[in-house]
This record gives sequence, C-alpha cells and structure tokens, in this order.
Amino acid sequence: MLVAHWLARVHRELIVNLATRHRMPAIYAFRVYVAGGGLMFFGPDATDPYRRAASYVDRILEGENPSALSHFTGCSCACVDLLLGARKWTPF
Repeated sequence: MLVAHWLARVHRELIVNLATRHRMPAIYAFRVYVAGGGLMFFGPDATDPYRRAASYVDRILEGENPSALSHFTGCSCACVDLLLGARKWTPF
C-alpha cells in the first residue's frame, strides 16, 4: 500500500513501473495511479463533492431556500481496479 505523499505523486510513473516490473501488487491512494497502469486504488472520490455542490446550486437556482437544504457530511470512498492492470499479474 502506497501512502498519499506529494513525493509519491511526483514519481508515480516510476513507482507504478517498478511495482509492475517486480510483480508487486500495490494499492494506491489516488485514481491517477490506476490510470497510469497501477493495479488498484482505494480512497476518497474526488469528484463527488463537486457533483453534490452542483446539485445544491441547482436547487437554490430553482428557488429552494438555502437554509432548508439538508447538510451532507459523509465521505464517499471508491475502490477501482484495473482489469488490464490485473492481467499483468497473472502468470498465463
């Protein structure tokens, strides 16, 4: 499991390539690692707060009272695995 550190994000291509070359299954903290060829990501969904904010803005522009809107404090997490990345790990 790779920690969420700025230095790891700077060198993410190197980290993903080394993990793949040495066949080390790794779980990353951000989705960009999976997009770069990593095996799996588990962490907060970065797009969810923007989606919720857009729905609040829409409801306010439709005329709903802002003080009557419900306040959501939860955090949604996502787990994404890359099927093509998983195939790199199989010996067949």
